Amino acid sequence: MWLMLFVSVPLAEAQTVRITGTVQDAQLGAPITGAPVYLIGSTGVAVTKENGRFVLQDVQAGTYILTVVYEGYASESDTLVVSGEADVENNFRLNPVRAAGEEVAISPQTRDQGAKSNFALSASQDSLRSELKTVCDCFESAVGILNDAILLRKKYENAEQYQRDREAVEQMNALLALWRTAQYHCLTGFGTKLFVDSACNRPDKISDLRKELDSLGIDT
Repeated sequence: MWLMLFVSVPLAEAQTVRITGTVQDAQLGAPITGAPVYLIGSTGVAVTKENGRFVLQDVQAGTYILTVVYEGYASESDTLVVSGEADVENNFRLNPVRAAGEEVAISPQTRDQGAKSNFALSASQDSLRSELKTVCDCFESAVGILNDAILLRKKYENAEQYQRDREAVEQMNALLALWRTAQYHCLTGFGTKLFVDSACNRPDKISDLRKELDSLGIDT
């Protein structure tokens, strides 16, 4: 899945509570306005106000992933165990990320079946956004980007060898910037629809690719 899907297990006739918090710039401490905050495991979504604060109402007991995605920042997620007896406060401090250049030159890679052919070649953030018109587009593009990142990292026997190759690190940064652009655009456009299995959308595939990258020392 896109952000490591956890299924909530609400209790029958349980009381509901609120989840509140703030989203701030980690470097400046300034509130971030208009950031969508998703309660994965439910249909809940909130948008931060001018003071960076968000509120999710009527949350039942269960285990959830609370995640915030905002363009220009690395996404953040926390696992929440909600008892159903007390409101929950959870704050986020997002780290700015360096934007990718307009043109990303990456050598062609061979991907798993289902990935968009040569997706990451000469891709700009603007052209990427224009391609992401459906949930299916989002899935296909995400698989292409993440597979490219995995293949790039696997060229190196270990993290130290990879880090010594500046060109590889720059290529990886460009891929990750495209991933963040797709992640933000798709979540803001389609929300929790991204976490529903269909003939052309497999959230578990996204989750597996992200876990593989994490095991290789690449944080998505």
